[in-house]
Amino acid sequence: MKMKTGIALSMFLGASTLFAFDVVRDGKACASIAMPSPLPKNVTDAVAQFQNDVANLTGARLKEDGKAENRIELVLVPASLENDDTVHVGFPRKDTMRLSGGAQGLVRIFPVLLEKFAGVRYLYPTDKGTFYPPTKDFRIPEKEFTHKPFFNFTRALSNQYNPWLDILGAKWRPNCQHDIPFYILPVKEYIRTGNWPPPEVFPMMNGKRLDMKAETKKFSPSFQSDWQPCHTSRASIEEAVKNIFEELRREPDRGYISLSPNDNRGYCECPECAMRNRRDRKAFRMFGPEYLYKDHSNSYFHWCNEIAKRVSEKYPDLYFSTLAYREVHFAPDFKLHPKLIVYLCFDFGCSQYPDIFEKQKKWIGEWARTGCNLGIWEYGFGDSYYTLPRVGFKNQGKMFRFLADNNFRAFFGEGAESVGEGPKRYLYMKLMENPYADVDALLKGWYTACVGSEAAPYLARYFDFWENYWPEQASGTSFSESRIAVYHTMTPFGPYMVGLRKGDLAKCRSLMEKMLSAAEKSRDPGQKLRAKWLMASFEYYEACAKACFAEILSDSGALETPEQAVELLRNLPSAIKANRKRLALLEKFTTDPDLKWWRGIYRAKEKASMNSSPAETELAKAASFASDPYVREELKTVVRNKTLPLTIRYIANTIVRSEKENNLLSEIPDFAFLAKGKHSVELPLKNGEWIHTVPMKPGTYLVRVRVSVPGDAVLSEQTWLNLRLQARDEFGKAAGAIVDTPKISPEAGHAYSILNTVKLGDKTRFLQLIVNLFHFRDGTKVDISDVAVIPVSSP
Repeated sequence: MKMKTGIALSMFLGASTLFAFDVVRDGKACASIAMPSPLPKNVTDAVAQFQNDVANLTGARLKEDGKAENRIELVLVPASLENDDTVHVGFPRKDTMRLSGGAQGLVRIFPVLLEKFAGVRYLYPTDKGTFYPPTKDFRIPEKEFTHKPFFNFTRALSNQYNPWLDILGAKWRPNCQHDIPFYILPVKEYIRTGNWPPPEVFPMMNGKRLDMKAETKKFSPSFQSDWQPCHTSRASIEEAVKNIFEELRREPDRGYISLSPNDNRGYCECPECAMRNRRDRKAFRMFGPEYLYKDHSNSYFHWCNEIAKRVSEKYPDLYFSTLAYREVHFAPDFKLHPKLIVYLCFDFGCSQYPDIFEKQKKWIGEWARTGCNLGIWEYGFGDSYYTLPRVGFKNQGKMFRFLADNNFRAFFGEGAESVGEGPKRYLYMKLMENPYADVDALLKGWYTACVGSEAAPYLARYFDFWENYWPEQASGTSFSESRIAVYHTMTPFGPYMVGLRKGDLAKCRSLMEKMLSAAEKSRDPGQKLRAKWLMASFEYYEACAKACFAEILSDSGALETPEQAVELLRNLPSAIKANRKRLALLEKFTTDPDLKWWRGIYRAKEKASMNSSPAETELAKAASFASDPYVREELKTVVRNKTLPLTIRYIANTIVRSEKENNLLSEIPDFAFLAKGKHSVELPLKNGEWIHTVPMKPGTYLVRVRVSVPGDAVLSEQTWLNLRLQARDEFGKAAGAIVDTPKISPEAGHAYSILNTVKLGDKTRFLQLIVNLFHFRDGTKVDISDVAVIPVSSP
């Protein structure tokens, strides 16, 4: 049965003549759901979620037996990969609403109806993250419409809580994972059977063909990194095609094949590949210098084209996905197969810089000329790697409109769910469906639904601060220098922290306390709960900032005067207290059953257990002024303060007793030379690095080097140096700890003592000492001396 709507609904619809289809009226179900059999599981799951949402909204539960005055009819329509998320809502009879479309469309349409016509908002995962307006009625206007998302290939985010993203319209296929070693060149299968393909399937590196059979340990267990196929070898193409056909025999309806290159380096340097990668005109370089990312695009995309051409002869509807990443981010010189989807890899955070955005426009223009389908692999990381809320909502809107204008149709974003980043992931999902949506309206609706209308303005102002922080304050730190990379440097307590000014945290706290107080007046228990979540997340970020002296250090991240060193030392107790609060909050968040979906914070807790405390790292900076009598006396005070953690006291003790230090380098025969005298280094160096990999046991160490720049050195504004410490395992792979000192812009005739602490975990077998020396004039000679690795000792 259908009823004429009242004045409120008529105003909402803008047309008083429309009728409404009653789903629930006055708290009683008026409609049942008719489902054909069989339906895919994701569709039946969506129906169950819809029933749950309607019950939470109105108190009524819909039936599936057809015994109701109205009927919701599902029609599953066969659809291609790019159209299976289109769905039509129609009213063929007065008592029937028909939902017809592909499986993906049927999954999404139920939440769309609740959002569009009942005001439900899926703010965070689970029912407690969902806003249900108080109502006993749920009516849908009798007006046909079609729901068709703009990004009609992939709409997905990583480290996901899938049920929530499914509600918001996630589409997981096609993906572009590093699948080569799984079914295209299945290394584990080769190991299991002993049936290895010809040697020329594998790359030639450093003048030698990789013998994968002999070197499996180097690439295990995933075999997804540091090697690629030979892209011009006929045997490589034949082997890939053969194995893809086998995969399609096992899974004929998969719809796509991922040809994405393995992670990191390992590209073939054989004469044929090298020849293909020689160009008459250099390709547009989006990321990094040549020594980091050599151009291998022509050989790689030749390989992709050949495979796509061969496989498409038998499977013409199949798509092939891949990445424009690192060494293959360059557009090739030739047209690409029309079934190829290329995901361009970059970080929206870097797009906030005008110079980078202009480069992206040129880069994307080159890719558009290849004729392939375009997508984005975006690095929107937050809590997993950052210790401040990394948000840029207006920039998200700008970028999605730009991508839509340039005919992008696929999006995959790395990151993780986060309470503290508010509507960030919600906005991603909304803009994938409609990149031209009003961002301000979406944000206002999210804030109001999340914490209530009275609290929403304070929450909006809080997130406005963080939105402006990244382009206006963090950009003034050395963090901005990584904008030329594929993604910003992802480091807890990174240089972006020191963009904070004194008073910033107090301002944010005031806004959040007002938000919490206003939310307490709400009658909605969900809004009160979410306000508490958000307040606790702010307190986590606040503790992170205080733990690393963010409001004390200058934008360079360094201590520039003895007075700053004294201030830091005197603030050690409060920083340590803040760090304890940070760890306590991490424990609280990761044990709260309501927040199991907060994936980013689990990663943050894991990293916290692996690395030194921020105070330990920052304390080492005071060593640069240890000869100053006031700093030295303050260090001795730290040593005597038994209320401080032993490690902090040990580090301070190691600094003030440096003339009696235990330099472990002197005890390692192959590296004793490092501890003696000066080492003259002529620049440039390979990769800009003076590097030594030293055997080292797990433990906490203070590391020191001294870099002397000659008086006649010609330096530029781009010249910089710093010290990086990297833990390595027995195979030379990264083993957790990686710490950088702030970058120093050196002056001619000056010497710089650089110190840092590092905590090496149980898997560590080597400590890599790296002095980065960048943008010095060729032929410049610097002296490196006073190299020491000192175990932190007891007072």
